[in-house]
Amino acid sequence: MFFLLIPVVAILGGLGKSIVETIVQSAERRHQMTLAARQNQTQPSGSELTALRAELTAYKDASTQYDVSLDHVLQRIEHRLDRLEGLMNANDAVQPSVNDKGNGNPMYMPPSGAQEDGQVQVVGRRNL
Repeated sequence: MFFLLIPVVAILGGLGKSIVETIVQSAERRHQMTLAARQNQTQPSGSELTALRAELTAYKDASTQYDVSLDHVLQRIEHRLDRLEGLMNANDAVQPSVNDKGNGNPMYMPPSGAQEDGQVQVVGRRNL
């Protein structure tokens, strides 16, 4: 009976050896493919780096110009606002009194609490 096991072991040994060889070859191929992929990924050349640096410098210059332009616009708006506030303060100083009846201005409205005789009635104050 022992003599029947020898061919079975030989067959299984041969198959096992071919299976192991296939696994090893597959692993070697995968390793070679990863090495080839790494070699294909080249480092950027000096001219590419120089072009990227020039582009970055151009972007920095453009952003600085936009910043200066925005600052200039903000200064103009502040100047215009100051001028308008000055005009509004000047208009407040020249408001017609209640006795003027608007000097014929059709848009004149007397202040709230004004009476027909031009006197302003004060509500909610006590004389002490």
